[in-house]
Amino acid sequence: MSEQFPPFNFEENGQLKGTSVDLIALILERLNSKQNRNDIEILPWGRSYQKLLKEMNTVLFVVTRTKTRENLFKWVGPISDAKDVFLARKDKRITIKTIDDAKNTIGAVIPDIL
Repeated sequence: MSEQFPPFNFEENGQLKGTSVDLIALILERLNSKQNRNDIEILPWGRSYQKLLKEMNTVLFVVTRTKTRENLFKWVGPISDAKDVFLARKDKRITIKTIDDAKNTIGAVIPDIL
């Protein structure tokens, strides 16, 4: 499973594309698996993550590796080095100098990085 997260994984004109989709397809091919990129589901992040926690033999990509998640899964990778940032529209004139400044200003996808 994955989510719409270009350039890593996304659906375009009914086809799955992206660097991580290509990597998963290559791994499946080298394992002589009966599964291929056509078996990958693009789902909302929260639904995919809950399935990963509850169902055996399930793969979710890409997932940020954190201390909280470290012992929950068997990991393959890394495939990328990413940084998390705060973003806001310029016209909102938001100033964040400390983590306390951000506490009442942040919105996030649940259950994103924990």
